[in-house]
Amino acid sequence: MPPWSIEEGAACFIVRDHDKQALAYVYYETESGRRSSAKLLTHDQARRIAANIAKLPMVPSHIMKEIPKQRHSTSR
Repeated sequence: MPPWSIEEGAACFIVRDHDKQALAYVYYETESGRRSSAKLLTHDQARRIAANIAKLPMVPSHIMKEIPKQRHSTSR
């Protein structure tokens, strides 16, 4: 079982840490017309993404160090 949990809310999955703090909301659309026109996730796609987010604490630290960090530019 992942260290973080997943619960289903209204049109989203919520990833929570062990203290029940919400870490991520992954939204989906069940109506196919709205989903395709707005390019939204299906229920199954959102569930799989939430499940993968919940597994992140189990990724070994040496792998996490290899993932490039996104840099935010302060100049406009």
